[in-house]
Amino acid sequence: AYTASTNTATYTTTNAVGCDSTITLQLTINYSTASTETATACDSYTWHGTAYTTSTTTPTYSTTNAVGCDSTVTLDLTIHYSQTTNLADSICEGETYTFSGNTLTTTGLYVDTLQTAFGCDSVLMLTLTVNPVSETIQTESDCDSYTWIDGITYTVSTDEPTFTATNQYGCDSTITLHLTINYSSHDTIVDSATGSYTWQGNTYTESGEYVFNGQTEAGCDSVVVLQLTISDVGIGMPDGVGSVTLFPNPTTGKLTIVADGVTKVEVYDQNGRLVATFFDNNVIDIGHLPTGAYTLRITLHTGTSVNRVIKK
Repeated sequence: AYTASTNTATYTTTNAVGCDSTITLQLTINYSTASTETATACDSYTWHGTAYTTSTTTPTYSTTNAVGCDSTVTLDLTIHYSQTTNLADSICEGETYTFSGNTLTTTGLYVDTLQTAFGCDSVLMLTLTVNPVSETIQTESDCDSYTWIDGITYTVSTDEPTFTATNQYGCDSTITLHLTINYSSHDTIVDSATGSYTWQGNTYTESGEYVFNGQTEAGCDSVVVLQLTISDVGIGMPDGVGSVTLFPNPTTGKLTIVADGVTKVEVYDQNGRLVATFFDNNVIDIGHLPTGAYTLRITLHTGTSVNRVIKK
């Protein structure tokens, strides 16, 4: 067996006529070959009809080399992978967000493709949410005073205070207070009668000071003090007030006050609640009030008169 080319090998035998016959061998030995193919790819690599998605050093392929002997090739493959990165972020309305050199202001999905260190695709996917800021109006009403979330106590109606907090999205929440302050009232009625006097469902036969606790139209405390004088004859008027006449009484609405120097007229219902106020006018209109009996406290330049009127 020869494993290398040679032209020195001889063989001696006897030819057909019985003489020496020497044969010299001229031999050429060709060799099989083995090689390695190195490859690098992103995500997948197809080699001789087979797709590979992971790095490997085991695939082989056999063919014939240039001298007709076996040729075996081994694949040394390195697979690198593309990358997809999902990002999620949020901003508040009015703010901006910078992504891959771009300034973003609206909700949406934004994509940018870069390359990894191995030259494969690197995809960035940003889901951006623009959250709203909140602007609300808080409407409140209270009697005499109101303490708001800013810690300030307000004693007059206002629609100017604002307070900024954080809403559920972490953005500014601006609240504006629209406040109505209604006031408690404390009034004194000076009146006189002959024999007896009926007020707030009670009949009084003696002079004295009587207090009624009720509510104003706005639901605030209303304290009315009746300073009553009971006499045996006539109807007394406070000193200096003079004669006060109302007509028509009963009335369906408009009422004329016959007196000099009327500065204010306060109308109280049967529960002692102040239901209407008029200023500097001898003609008032209580047509908007329900049917029933009302007490008018009439303030004049010379004093105060209390009169009763029926609204039909």
